[in-house]
Amino acid sequence: MRSLMMPFAGVSAHIPDEHTSASGLCTSLQNLRQAFTNLDSSASYQHSFAVFMAPYPGCAYGIANQTNDQANVLSDTGATGTTISNFVVPNYLSLYGGNPYSTKVRCVSMGIRVTYEGTEQNRAGSVFAGLGLNCDEPLTQPATGTQISMMSGFVGKTKPTLSEIRNSLTQVTECRMVDGVFEARWKPAGIPSYQLYGAGLLGTTNTSGTATAMSLYQAPPGSAGCEAGQNFLVVVIEGDTTATSSTVSNTYNFEMVWNWEVLPDNPTAVAYTISTSRMDMGTLQNALNAVAAAPVGTSRRAAPTQRF
Repeated sequence: MRSLMMPFAGVSAHIPDEHTSASGLCTSLQNLRQAFTNLDSSASYQHSFAVFMAPYPGCAYGIANQTNDQANVLSDTGATGTTISNFVVPNYLSLYGGNPYSTKVRCVSMGIRVTYEGTEQNRAGSVFAGLGLNCDEPLTQPATGTQISMMSGFVGKTKPTLSEIRNSLTQVTECRMVDGVFEARWKPAGIPSYQLYGAGLLGTTNTSGTATAMSLYQAPPGSAGCEAGQNFLVVVIEGDTTATSSTVSNTYNFEMVWNWEVLPDNPTAVAYTISTSRMDMGTLQNALNAVAAAPVGTSRRAAPTQRF
């Protein structure tokens, strides 16, 4: 439960379910510090964008930018559907032994912290976070799309509006962009399953306007992709404001963490320690019930300046 509630605290844990095989506990970290660009290169005063995290290291997070100067429609496959925007965790190679499908992995916990790094004058807009259920068959954009939209797996559209994204999420937390840190934590949709992971993965492309039944972004339990029916963690910045009309937003820092439970097929080929995982359904039941009642997001102001 501590790992789910405090993913940044460095609390690694086995999930105490019936999968009692000896496994390794690994953590992945990513810092994303950047401004976000309008996809058609138009200039605007208002900017919106999204970062969403997946419980799978092969497509660990994605980015959706606004399509034009209206700041209300986002896309994670570019303006024409030909750009890929999913990313692996930085330490993805160290999670497996180097062979195709050479490990099984599941996410124990993950979280994200958002910090606005622009000027105080431009600090405006709001941030909301929620859980997106990966249950819609992912789509490619009509006419020109070749890349499957990871975001469409929980929204059902390749170019959703902010309202459509918001309506697709559950347990939403929203606040103004604070002078501090906004933090959100993931909640699983049931007990995560072990997914195959390694050098070989499912694909990310299809023909234009097509729904894909099985891909890297959505695969049956136990397959080489993100588990279908599992939650994504979604964070959206809405109404970021620049002093002058600009093609890019203000700068933000997204700090992301994933805690994994890993079953390599060759324990001698990995750098982490394998330890036993005990079954304790009572503890698991209590943890899931406690987490269900907790909010997804919280905000806190920066720590006061201290003098020594």
